[in-house]
Amino acid sequence: VSGYAKNFLPKKKTPLRYAKYSFDPIMGVTAYPLSFHLLMLSITEGGLRILMRRRGFERRTIGQLAYFYHPGTKKDQNSTFEYPSNDEDESIPVVFCHGIGIGLIMYIDLIDKILALGRPIFLPEIPYVTGFRAWTSSSSVLTPNAVASNLKAMIAVNGFLKASWMGHSFGTSWLSYLCKLAPQIMECVVFIDPICFKLHDPYLAKQFVYHQANRGSPSYMIRTDMMVNW
Repeated sequence: VSGYAKNFLPKKKTPLRYAKYSFDPIMGVTAYPLSFHLLMLSITEGGLRILMRRRGFERRTIGQLAYFYHPGTKKDQNSTFEYPSNDEDESIPVVFCHGIGIGLIMYIDLIDKILALGRPIFLPEIPYVTGFRAWTSSSSVLTPNAVASNLKAMIAVNGFLKASWMGHSFGTSWLSYLCKLAPQIMECVVFIDPICFKLHDPYLAKQFVYHQANRGSPSYMIRTDMMVNW
């Protein structure tokens, strides 16, 4: 009887564990020496400010948001990064929201191409998805309503009622908030590698939170950063 029960009767199964990203302990975090964090911070933050200043950007803050602003220049006639437009279009600013990584410094080539259009540019900073920050306050993580109100105030205080919006990776989530809460300030919108679609599919959270990147790769260094995971 015991052999029959062992081989043929249904066995008790251990309940499958499901992923609970908001409640699970922080996983896959790697610690780096303080000197490494300071070095990366000096490169990504100090280097960025130097590069932005040389290009004519001014760093400003409004509410809970810090951003770089460029008033625009005469359009570069040799630019290959353009599209047919009229004079009214050229007065509409471009806003670019960056993704997870080391901040705006990794988008310098793209920023230069946008600059060649001659239009005003806004580059809001998202510190809580920027790696190697010594400390990020919980108050820096903005709610959808706070994102929409801060971005709306950002362009309004500079004299604009609407803008052309671009977002990459995590930055597309900010654009999705605007689409829902402040569509009137959007002239057009561009989603690059968006994460704001199909959020019911667990693939995104699984790939970023529970899947380990290759050690030594830039992706591994960012994805194991304590502040980005938090």
